[in-house]
Amino acid sequence: TYYLVLQYAERGDLRTYLQNNFKSIDWKTKINMAKDITRGLRCIHKENKVHKDLNSKNILVHEGRLLITDLGLSRSSDSNSNSKSAGGGMVAYTDPEYLRNQLKNKRNKASDVY
Repeated sequence: TYYLVLQYAERGDLRTYLQNNFKSIDWKTKINMAKDITRGLRCIHKENKVHKDLNSKNILVHEGRLLITDLGLSRSSDSNSNSKSAGGGMVAYTDPEYLRNQLKNKRNKASDVY
């Protein structure tokens, strides 16, 4: 038997959290949230990975911090890897270059930032 133990994020995903609380969150907190996402993405990219599905449903809110989750589509950003083949992700959050020609273009670190 295998068990997968994950940290519990008491505030849920960022999309739901913002839908319920956006007006009451001050700008300093919003900026800190953006910085949390940036730091998390920097860590992923430092490991030479591309998330490929970064969106507000895949960011969890826990104790005032944001945590990037759902790395199931992530792949190596190494130019020799075939990260073109594994589509997926939410179209609304997918960079236009990739959508224009999915066979030619592959997702990269800039795609995650988009």
